[in-house]
Amino acid sequence: MYRRLILASSLLVSGSILAQDSVDRSAAAHRQFVSAFVLLESSSELATSQARSTKRERRTAAIFLKQALLDAGLTPQSQRYAHRNAVAILDLLLPPMRGENVYLDLPATEKAAATVVVGAHYDTVADSPGADDNASGVSAVMQIAQRLAAMERRSLRFVFVFFDQEEDDISAGSLAFLRFLNERGDRIHSMHNLDMLGWDGDGDRHVEIDASNVALTVHYQAAAIAHGLGVTSVKYNSSDHIPFRDSGLDAVCIGEEVVTGDRSPHYHSRTDTADTLDYAFLARVTLMVGDVMATLAVGE
Repeated sequence: MYRRLILASSLLVSGSILAQDSVDRSAAAHRQFVSAFVLLESSSELATSQARSTKRERRTAAIFLKQALLDAGLTPQSQRYAHRNAVAILDLLLPPMRGENVYLDLPATEKAAATVVVGAHYDTVADSPGADDNASGVSAVMQIAQRLAAMERRSLRFVFVFFDQEEDDISAGSLAFLRFLNERGDRIHSMHNLDMLGWDGDGDRHVEIDASNVALTVHYQAAAIAHGLGVTSVKYNSSDHIPFRDSGLDAVCIGEEVVTGDRSPHYHSRTDTADTLDYAFLARVTLMVGDVMATLAVGE
């Protein structure tokens, strides 16, 4: 009896140590990536800010992301788009919004597989370094992409995408990317959007999830428990999952407690810097989403 209790206790401690080690390693990688990403503009001789808002700033950020994927042994691809006005004649007065989505295609290991889209926007508002909004989401997608790429079996196709121009109110980048996926004939299983994951001011380890599919919500709730997180279901009216949801697709957005009152006080400001993030919290959320993606990948 005592021997069984001791064995069970040792297994729990061992599991806890392994889990903490995963959190620590993920957090360290997040800190390194976010710190480099928010400083990429200030490292330029011509830079005047750390934002990723102007065309030049966003172009520099896209180059950085493609190189980061290459450094991870992955093959980046690019979708340059022009988001035209609803009425063609307006293009003469208001030039189309132009941007660049950076993405990674991970094919399924089985035929006729549907596509899971995992994304985060990389642009910011003017004059904001955007560490939380949304270098945190970008860093999470980077880590999850590497995890899924290392899996030997994937019953679904995964596309990891870094969206441009989310901050332009209409999510021009994700609208363009959804159109691209439709044109190439992807059968979309679900879309998972990561937006602002680096703030946990009250320390309750809660995330918000806007999900249009109950089964996906259950997956996230189970994964959250495994990583010591709580989940609150909410409804978001903006971000890059909205074009997918409005098209009738299963779409999810994961974020910090924007609706329930624990959003970063540095939101859309010059103080949204890398040193304000809770990297352990970001790591737990990343591991949670990664678990859900791994579960979907093996068809469970």
